[in-house]
Amino acid sequence: MRKALLCAGILCLGLALVIAAEKESTAPAHKPPAKSHPGFERLKALAGEWDGKTSGGGAVHVTYRIASSGTALMETLDTPDGANMITMYHPDGNRLMVTHYCSSNNQPRMATRPGDSASGPIVFDYVDVTNLEASTEGVMTGLTLTLEDADHISQTWTFRDKPGGSPQSDTFRYVRKK
Repeated sequence: MRKALLCAGILCLGLALVIAAEKESTAPAHKPPAKSHPGFERLKALAGEWDGKTSGGGAVHVTYRIASSGTALMETLDTPDGANMITMYHPDGNRLMVTHYCSSNNQPRMATRPGDSASGPIVFDYVDVTNLEASTEGVMTGLTLTLEDADHISQTWTFRDKPGGSPQSDTFRYVRKK
């Protein structure tokens, strides 16, 4: 009887080891971290809460949060008129991309020039836009983000208030909340 129990125990242990080895061999391999993008690393340093003003003096509040396992940066902007907008930043090869989820119900996408974001202002140029009603909506066509120091940043938004309209801009200046 003892031999039978010992054999059954060894058999169960062996079977458990085979099952564990099979699960390990079929489990997806852990991917090594993606190659770091210098401009994106600069943007990730913005994580936190910021208060600021528009060029007209209106109070604005912005929050930056690292998202998607460190592969995106989410900006949430609250404006004086109660508008709430989200902007997502992420690397795209050797450039950075932005999708701005605008309160005017469209989503412009902008990108830096390849290699242009490791130092100095980060300049995003218009790529395209989704959900644009050509006769009624304006659209953001550019964004320049200037990282002045660890506690001061500014954003200059370039936009057309109507299709075919002249470009206009507004600058927002922010101070990190402590």
